[in-house]
Amino acid sequence: MKAACVLSAVIENQVRSLCLRDFPCGKGSWRTNDALEASDRGSDTEERASLIDLLTCSRSPWKYEGSWSLQAAALRELSVRKPDCLSDSFVYTFLRSLRVVGQKVSLIDEGLLRFCKLEELVLSVNCISEIPLKHFPMTLQVLELYANEISSLRGVSDHHLPNLKHLGLGRNPLGSPEDLQYISSSFWPHLVSLDLSWAGFESLSAMLEAVATLPCLRSLVLEGNPLTLSPAYPGLLHDGLPRLFYLDGTRVTPEDHQRSNGMAALKGLLLDEAVVKVSFETIRGVPQPPVLPTSGSVDFPLVSYSYLVTYQFLTDQNQGSVLAQLGSVSKDQGSVLAQLGSVSKDQGSVLAQLGSVSKDQGSVLAQLDSVSKDQEPALNSPQGTALHHGMAATETPISQDAFLMTGSRDGSEDCWPVMKYSSTVSPWAEAMELNHSGTHRIRDLSILKSFLLQGLWINVEEEKVTSWPASSSETPGNKSAVEKKGSAKEDKKKKKKKESVLDLVQEAPVYRTLGSAHVDLQNLVLGQDSVSVLCDLGVVEATWKTEPPQEQGKKGKEEKRKEEKKGKQGDAKAEHKGKGKAHKESDGEPCAVDPGPSPVQPLTVDISVTLEKWTSTMQATRTHHDTTHTHTHTHTT
Repeated sequence: MKAACVLSAVIENQVRSLCLRDFPCGKGSWRTNDALEASDRGSDTEERASLIDLLTCSRSPWKYEGSWSLQAAALRELSVRKPDCLSDSFVYTFLRSLRVVGQKVSLIDEGLLRFCKLEELVLSVNCISEIPLKHFPMTLQVLELYANEISSLRGVSDHHLPNLKHLGLGRNPLGSPEDLQYISSSFWPHLVSLDLSWAGFESLSAMLEAVATLPCLRSLVLEGNPLTLSPAYPGLLHDGLPRLFYLDGTRVTPEDHQRSNGMAALKGLLLDEAVVKVSFETIRGVPQPPVLPTSGSVDFPLVSYSYLVTYQFLTDQNQGSVLAQLGSVSKDQGSVLAQLGSVSKDQGSVLAQLGSVSKDQGSVLAQLDSVSKDQEPALNSPQGTALHHGMAATETPISQDAFLMTGSRDGSEDCWPVMKYSSTVSPWAEAMELNHSGTHRIRDLSILKSFLLQGLWINVEEEKVTSWPASSSETPGNKSAVEKKGSAKEDKKKKKKKESVLDLVQEAPVYRTLGSAHVDLQNLVLGQDSVSVLCDLGVVEATWKTEPPQEQGKKGKEEKRKEEKKGKQGDAKAEHKGKGKAHKESDGEPCAVDPGPSPVQPLTVDISVTLEKWTSTMQATRTHHDTTHTHTHTHTT
């Protein structure tokens, strides 16, 4: 077992690094005797002023550069001026600030009590897991413990530091409701500044209740906590802490207090639910797909292309039952699709033999349709409506990822419940205006914080839909003889219209990912309300090949040959008539210059992610009323 690194031992090493008894400090043969005259002094001695210059000159090799104490340089100079008063007890009394950073200190022992006049102690970036206040001097005013391993504040209950004005506990694994019990005036009666940044506190109302008991609190840092993702942050603290001057390093103005006046008194606010809005604007840089023919003969299958943006986002854990139901339905649907695939293998190819679909396939398709209908109530439920509010999950029946996925993209140990969402589908254009947004309500703020720190992955996907003529087996069944006689005349009248209308059967859409991009969302955790990014997904190359168009209409080979002969004869005549003018025209007019291929544009998407914040009490009241009305209406319907 590795021995603990004790704080007092580290401080002793730093004191010894001052070399208070070595040249040019302390007593020694290098010091001149002030009682002797200048003529009697030896050449190997130095006057007091010269020794002090060696300590303070910027080019001197004896200048001390250590920053572990504000009194270190003064103590060395004092060892030259008054070497007789230099003792261990004097050194412990003289030092009033200590800075031990990144020294892997794990234990705070009783040796710290020897610094009886210590006022400032900085112990950042160490391995401290407990705070034994009984080992701290009573004179301490500043205690900084940033980036340690403190997971509980139980140690503060044994002893108090009545003069402490600043307490820094940022970057520690704190965040339990029990920890907030020790943030009160009974433990810190004169605390002016409190740093609880980058911890795990989730409840905004509980935090307000705790810090409101500190009568002298003027500066509070909560940046990086899950509670900062709440819409009521920071307005609730502005109203609940009227004497607060600084919040997360930003000045709290009287206007901030005025706008949030009365927010803390509102009842029934959803303080621990974050609302995140993901918006997509425009897709650019997609190569133009083949264009469907608008006239003449049509070659089947018909293929249409559309484009959309997909991404994975968190789901509320309260909707786990809905997700489980969706997962079971997706498994049933997957088995049906597997059954459909096995039937299609026996018949060679379903796409090539649509005219002879077997009865077994028809039953499988009916079963698949029933499964899809069973899935609709889950999506239309109140939980499902909240889950898909403003967004639609992608309909990729082959992939179970469209229903429920867990885990992070980079393969880390963090696993969260996520779903795949998609924007609206848009046909191809040079600039496809999506103008789509989706709202996500997340109640687990700790998971949301981790998710935002990892960032958001988006994909631009191509939706390919293949259409075939409807087969005879998909037309209505044979009618009876009476029905045939009665409808014979009507069929003759509508015969021409039916011939011009062709029923098409669409296959399940096939999706292809054109590009992916990562969106950094750390600024949302750092205090910003919105992140807007133009994502560059690289250049997309077209995968299809342009083929020469086939013969259209009723023109035969002979008619085409005749047209070609006529065209050649007309060209010959025109060439003979304009032969004399050819040189003149060529000399007078310059040849047209080929501009060459246009520059290839990268695939880009405009995306913005906004974290809802209540900037005033009126907005909080209106939002709360709208949310309550929506939930009531959903449960009623």
